[in-house]
Amino acid sequence: AAETYGFEAGSSESTVTVSVDGSRVSEEADLFVGIGIGNQYVTYAFDIDGSFNIGDGRKGVFMYPYCSTRVMMTGDVSTLLEQSNLDMSLSLKNAGRLAMCGGDHSNCELLTGTSNADGMPFTIEFVSNDVEETLQISFWTPTYASAPFVCEWDVSGTDVLQQDIDIFVSTHNNQDEDIRISSVQVDAANV
Repeated sequence: AAETYGFEAGSSESTVTVSVDGSRVSEEADLFVGIGIGNQYVTYAFDIDGSFNIGDGRKGVFMYPYCSTRVMMTGDVSTLLEQSNLDMSLSLKNAGRLAMCGGDHSNCELLTGTSNADGMPFTIEFVSNDVEETLQISFWTPTYASAPFVCEWDVSGTDVLQQDIDIFVSTHNNQDEDIRISSVQVDAANV
């Protein structure tokens, strides 16, 4: 039977942590991670091969939307990459990057210009505060374990904290980039 995790209603701190471990199979391997909660989402893009270019010359680890907005994007994260396949004027690589950035590379926030290298597993931690109506999402790999990327999202007026969390991991169908997922671990506290 599958285990079910969720946020505790009325709690000021309810935590779910997901770690995905694996390795690259090909020489090049960039990962796109989409986190969908109900009809809200955020995306991350990073390398596990030593370099990631979002498409406008900036290199590093990226997130969309900018954390400073405090508002998650609205839409279905599960269809982002599918929709990008419809634009045949772009390469798959560039179409995927644009899709993960809401159609414009400059929409993606550069979290660090430091390469992730072979940093796996990646970990995403969700801390729900039902009292303050916020959701804190932290992201890290072994490369950034001492200083994870943390963003707090305002979810007031939404039902995000009562929704399922969907995590999508892709190399965006790029035939030259492959990864092998070896494990997924979920931990929870106050759920």
